[in-house]
Amino acid sequence: MEKEFCTVQTGDKVKCYERGIAYKKIAEEFQEEYPAKIVLALVDGTRLQELNKRLKQDCKIEFVTVKDPIGYETYRRSLCFMLVKAVHDVGGHDKIRNVKIHFSVSNGYYCTIDGDVVLDQKFLDQIDARMHELAEAQIPIEKRSVHTSDAVELFGRHGMYDKERLFGYRRVSKVNIYRMNEFEDYYYGYMVPDSGYLKNFALHLYDEGFVLQMPEIDKPEIVPHFQARTKFFQVMKESVKWGDIQEIETVGGLNRNITSGDVQETVLVQEAMQERRIAEIAQMIASRPEIRFVLIAGPSSSGKTTFSHRLSVQLRANGMRPHPIAVDNYFKEREETPKDEKGNYNFEGLCAVDIDLFEETNAEHPFQFISGLGTTLESFENQITALSKGDKFDFTIPADKAYGQYDEQHVIDLPKHIFEIDGKFDSEHIKEGNIVPLQTGDGQRVNASVVEIKPDVVVVDLNHPLAGADLIFEGEIIESRPATNEEIQELIKLMSGEGCGCGCDSCGGGCGDNECGDDCGCEGGHCHK
Repeated sequence: MEKEFCTVQTGDKVKCYERGIAYKKIAEEFQEEYPAKIVLALVDGTRLQELNKRLKQDCKIEFVTVKDPIGYETYRRSLCFMLVKAVHDVGGHDKIRNVKIHFSVSNGYYCTIDGDVVLDQKFLDQIDARMHELAEAQIPIEKRSVHTSDAVELFGRHGMYDKERLFGYRRVSKVNIYRMNEFEDYYYGYMVPDSGYLKNFALHLYDEGFVLQMPEIDKPEIVPHFQARTKFFQVMKESVKWGDIQEIETVGGLNRNITSGDVQETVLVQEAMQERRIAEIAQMIASRPEIRFVLIAGPSSSGKTTFSHRLSVQLRANGMRPHPIAVDNYFKEREETPKDEKGNYNFEGLCAVDIDLFEETNAEHPFQFISGLGTTLESFENQITALSKGDKFDFTIPADKAYGQYDEQHVIDLPKHIFEIDGKFDSEHIKEGNIVPLQTGDGQRVNASVVEIKPDVVVVDLNHPLAGADLIFEGEIIESRPATNEEIQELIKLMSGEGCGCGCDSCGGGCGDNECGDDCGCEGGHCHK
């Protein structure tokens, strides 16, 4: 039978290969042109293929390495597969019930072993040696597709009851099973073609289990030193414990709770455990009166704002008056937002935040106001207006003479429909932690902080952000002069809703701290900087 050939374009090169050749063979020809090990093939820009797959038609191929995110995850997933096989090989298939890969630690995964074995350094060294043996043997990692019911029977026979429960709820007819010699397991995602690709790793005994340490994405040949992050680890371990308490340590367990009608209780118990933990954190903060700031970190949409308000409630229960400050209110304008190496806006870095809004004023951009019309705090003006250029000041205004004490009665419920636009709730702007402008019945404008969004009402806090706080002022008078007519006229525009719009309702009033320049007057009388 005459051989059939396909034309393959890779970069600017075009070659012919026999139909049915494995992508792995093609990758070997181009490996020297890539900075790291090739692990996947991208065919025609749309289809990712494992290297054990075979060429079927003319196409364009781009190769994916372990330095690419999806290639890196392929390496990590495959390494986990080899680890599980090595544990069963060393411990014995009849003694190992389950190998659990829990969560990320350092640059690897924290793992535990459920079985009739003693996990000590000697046992871990045996696993390490077995993994290196498997890597040197270059054992093919084969994939086969089986019927879901067959997968349930297979994993039940092997004692992998978590997989058995998982596929019991699967609605598709086929399941992909991976094999390394006699050992089979299920993984969602791509695999490297053989164990020879998996030579870079390290094992570290840690806590009740061990850590499978892996290379970093930008240095795939080097396994970094293991760095224990004790606090982070304990938090993650506690979350695993919460799952174990409710028997939802796996997706299969969660599916069982959902189908049995227990999901509402599951949510309530999880909420109770979280609320208890937040209460413990609040008590810890309250026991340390020297703490003035509590910083909450996390990626976008991780729940920082929600957590801050729940923590605020618990702090109030401990007799404190917290004032949440949402970073969302301090992001730079879009055109000033930095970008990452791929050209996408990077909202996770500190450079995306307008730091100047948090810092003290300076001589280049001083705090400035115009006295005499009451738009700044009277107690503030009484301290400042008697001073002259060059005078230094350092004083404190107690809460009663600043923005008053925090009043729980100013936390009110507003009908949800008043926040509708064209008949739809304004979910884009009405979010927990956001500041929204409101208008009273007599036309007075006020700012409100959104505390909680309920099915029918929106809970808002009308207290000033600095209510209950003592205000501390320290600085130097760099200029004190009569206000010009232009500044007074600008003030009139500002008070009528025109002008620069920088506002004068910050700590002492004024607007010079918003870089509006000398033309942004706030009051009639004297201009102070």
